[in-house]
Amino acid sequence: MTTEKRELGDGMVAGFIDGELDAIRVTLPGTPPTQNERERWHWAERRRNDQEWIRITSMLFQQAVSRAGLTAGEPPFPWQRVDIAFQVRFAHPGRRDVANLIGGVKPLVDALLPVKQCPMGVGIIRDDSYIYLDSVQMYVYRALVRAPETIMVVIRCRHD
Repeated sequence: MTTEKRELGDGMVAGFIDGELDAIRVTLPGTPPTQNERERWHWAERRRNDQEWIRITSMLFQQAVSRAGLTAGEPPFPWQRVDIAFQVRFAHPGRRDVANLIGGVKPLVDALLPVKQCPMGVGIIRDDSYIYLDSVQMYVYRALVRAPETIMVVIRCRHD
């Protein structure tokens, strides 16, 4: 088994196993609002915000897949089962409620769905139910960074 890591530029990385794309990492500008923040907003504001995060995430994953030499929504996509990991990096100190952060990344996961489930989706995953999404992990980077960002990694699962 041979593994390869390709830097795709702009914070994007692709991982390959035996020549097949196996993982994609993108760096999103900023951090999505927490679940508590979203719940305080009017539904129209929440929808606008979700749509913007979906648009940005979709665009970055499309670029990463294209730079890796593939096309989102076409074989080998959608991946049957995946793990998704998030690392949020903040520019200001403060205590972070990780469970609240997890609720806030729902639009980012939706961006990976097929177009028939999410109009701006890129078709990397089949569905976001527990049948296809093995795990979602959230990490909070404790050191402060110059500009807030969210790193999102999607890893294809190779087990049954």
